[in-house]
Amino acid sequence: METIVLTAKDKKESQLLRQMLSKMNVSFQLLSNEEQEDFVFGKLIKQAVKEGKAKPASIQRIMRKWK
Repeated sequence: METIVLTAKDKKESQLLRQMLSKMNVSFQLLSNEEQEDFVFGKLIKQAVKEGKAKPASIQRIMRKWK
């Protein structure tokens, strides 16, 4: 399985993409604004760890404080 993230420029384009994917029998999921933020936040964290700008333990400590 492969995941592709698409961002439509407006509602009309979003509707067209959803119709096309449905006709192709490709499953898709619309994300809420909060889910979009979580996705981007996760990517930023992963990049910071990969580049050595943050340590996983530090991120875990911060995340525990947010709960």
